[in-house]
Amino acid sequence: MATKEDVADLKNIMMSIDSKVTNFSSRLDSVEKNLTELISDVKSEVGQVKSDLSITNTEVQQLRQDHNELERGVGHLESQFNCLETEKLELLKLDIDKKLASLKECQVLLEKHDRKYNVLIYGVEQKPNEIIWEVIDNLFVKDLGIEKFKADSFPIANAHRIPAKAPVDGTKRPDAIIVRFMHYDDKQCIMAQAYKLAKKDKNC
Repeated sequence: MATKEDVADLKNIMMSIDSKVTNFSSRLDSVEKNLTELISDVKSEVGQVKSDLSITNTEVQQLRQDHNELERGVGHLESQFNCLETEKLELLKLDIDKKLASLKECQVLLEKHDRKYNVLIYGVEQKPNEIIWEVIDNLFVKDLGIEKFKADSFPIANAHRIPAKAPVDGTKRPDAIIVRFMHYDDKQCIMAQAYKLAKKDKNC
């Protein structure tokens, strides 16, 4: 028959086990809570990254879309090659070739249209730490003889020098300057004045 001491020891053991179970359960709840918060943070960060990546340039996005459609078309041809008849395959290939040619033509036209606003200038003296806008202003007014107020009225989108390769022998020439005008007529005005001066110097 169990004594009072045995009963007391048994109660103590049961209380100890119950305490350990409670402590383990509490720690498990804490781990579960931390894991839930971590998953929530990761989802939030992933959502932010997706949001940032969705902001793209419209024209570039359209070109990529056209490119992806062509790639999917080529992939479809490869996967269905053994199932298509030769005639159908040739027709699809011709269609893709036409689309590629059209896309290349559009790209050439865009590049040509973009370049028509640019002027490439050679032989302008290059100095350390120069301010390109001052160099251009001096070129227009002093070298080309354009009135200051008129030169200041030309809106210019961008201007910078194009680094040239160092020559094997001799002195390195000044880097060329590329100027992008906002208006085509302004570019033509500069070109006409430069041509006029060049023709005058030639006659002299």
